[in-house]
Amino acid sequence: MEVKVQSMTFGEISMTESIWTGKRRVFINGTELLPVAKNSFQYQTENGVIPVTLKGNVFTGCKMLIGNEVIVMYNAPAWYEIALSVFIPVFVIIWGSVPSLVKIFPIVGGAIGGAISAVFGLVNLVMMKKTKNIGLKVLIFVGFFAATLVVCWLLALAFLKGAGAI
Repeated sequence: MEVKVQSMTFGEISMTESIWTGKRRVFINGTELLPVAKNSFQYQTENGVIPVTLKGNVFTGCKMLIGNEVIVMYNAPAWYEIALSVFIPVFVIIWGSVPSLVKIFPIVGGAIGGAISAVFGLVNLVMMKKTKNIGLKVLIFVGFFAATLVVCWLLALAFLKGAGAI
């Protein structure tokens, strides 16, 4: 995920963050800052070195501390973004664990379905955070929910076929 913010003091600040590893890279006016630790960087200026610290994550929002200035890189997700993203694995785990529901529409639940749907839910949250349009956020959720169901359904069919139940 890449975020760009305009600061009155420092100019354009951009940050890239990997959703899988959490590794961050910070740039001020196109110059990459030197990493000191996972969330600490050094900004080299004509007047010396300014410490830069990142606080937060994709769930709590991210703030950058440059010297004495606090810059909000991105806000925490809205309650509905979290609720819709959590709904995906909860639905799959519950539906896949109830035999009478699996007879209606077979999907893989339990640990396998939970792991698959958790990945889809996390990517859903990140994609929803990238857009500001609420209608588009709902469409993103519907797409990821449908993709999760299709993947879990295909796995369930493969397991049932392998077990000789189909």
